[in-house]
Amino acid sequence: MPGTDRPTVVDLFCGAGGMSLGLGRAGFEIVLAADVWKPAADVSQQLPDTHVRSDAGRTRGATRSTGATVRAIDLFAGCGGASIGLHRAGVEVVAAYERDPDACASHRALAPGEVVEVDLAQVLDLPAVDLWWASPPCQPFSSAGKRRGASDDRDGYPHLLRLLDRARKAGTSPRWLVIENVAGLGMHSRKAGCSAMFPRPDACPACYFAVILDGLGHLFPWVGHRLLDCADYGVPQRRRRIITVCGPHPIEWPTPTHGPGRPLPWVTMRQALGLGVLDVLGAGTNPHSAGASHERTHRVLTDEPAPTVTAAQVGNAGPWVVEGSNKGRRQRGVVRGPLVRSVDQPALTVTQVPDHVRPPWWHRASPPDEPSRAVGSRANASVLLDRPSPTVSATEEQKGAGNRSQRRARGEHVGAGRRRLTIAECATLQDLPTDGYVGTKCSQYRQIGNAAPPRLAEVVVQVVLLADSVTDVAER
Repeated sequence: MPGTDRPTVVDLFCGAGGMSLGLGRAGFEIVLAADVWKPAADVSQQLPDTHVRSDAGRTRGATRSTGATVRAIDLFAGCGGASIGLHRAGVEVVAAYERDPDACASHRALAPGEVVEVDLAQVLDLPAVDLWWASPPCQPFSSAGKRRGASDDRDGYPHLLRLLDRARKAGTSPRWLVIENVAGLGMHSRKAGCSAMFPRPDACPACYFAVILDGLGHLFPWVGHRLLDCADYGVPQRRRRIITVCGPHPIEWPTPTHGPGRPLPWVTMRQALGLGVLDVLGAGTNPHSAGASHERTHRVLTDEPAPTVTAAQVGNAGPWVVEGSNKGRRQRGVVRGPLVRSVDQPALTVTQVPDHVRPPWWHRASPPDEPSRAVGSRANASVLLDRPSPTVSATEEQKGAGNRSQRRARGEHVGAGRRRLTIAECATLQDLPTDGYVGTKCSQYRQIGNAAPPRLAEVVVQVVLLADSVTDVAER
């Protein structure tokens, strides 16, 4: 470390160390070289007189120049996705705050650190730490909802700004703040009728986001935001999130590592879930045109990152895990033919079940190469399997008319080999642990769908730690 008369320099995103080598030859002392991609950092580590830090997959505590561990709190913490990512990055999570009892219980089982079950609207003060991570409820801004923004009672930003202002007055402000939310927060609402001259923060999420950024700008020297896709960092899911970072100076945003033209390919659902000959279809927003709903319903997604995992596996849109489709098998170069099944796999499609074992209420009015048309719990309660199904709950809870949907869901599973993603599969696609969740199935799906993927939190906090290291070197 510094201790000579040579000028000192920090090499960020150092790769294999070419820049560090040149700077060393020019007479500079390399104080710190850092890269988030561990293989490159390992190569750079071999260079003489270079202190390299790899922020990929670290498990030991991140420290500042004083030797103290970087400490953080996790706000709107849910079941602990962000806390897991912070821990992976080497940050000590002092406390996590969440109001949902099931999510708190799951968080305690999945992530280290104290979990405080409380509504942040009732909290006055928070402990003094280096970093705050916050994931305010996304429902007021999500395209899956009404996008009422500031007028939605679930909006958590007023409570976050209030707590930040109290921390500033008490002299306990964090050095860094990271906020995660849905991409819809940065999108204008057509219904709001807003414009550049006449913003509508009360009705438009993007206008409201501008107000939030302005408020944060009065609390931190620097505020920046970026739309990141989790699939670009190794998560097997297309999940775009606006990440807002506030701190003493700008950061270098994480460089995408996965995807076309990048060091590594995207992680697909087939790889993540081990689907073998099964396919996943019927979800996502591609193609986008209004008249392409049929293509969206039947598009094979197996060899892509998953569409965004939602908080409820219900409705008509899917995704559905099905017996390998002819289209999907042709794309993979698999010769068409009978599939060998085992008792712990989804049932065969109706067209593959011999006539002599079919119940009388199974009907087929379509060619064998197409999904069977009619499957129901009774002959007069059939549904069309080559169209989106009626609403099917992801849980085993049966109330009122939901009984029919539940029976129908099980009938489709047995009859056509079509099923929802399981809780463990959704957790895998979110980069979360596959078990340890508490609550009903609905609650567990909700916790997983609302969580921040740990890998996203990890890569964002890694670049914040790098920026914090630069601050420490500058201060010495």
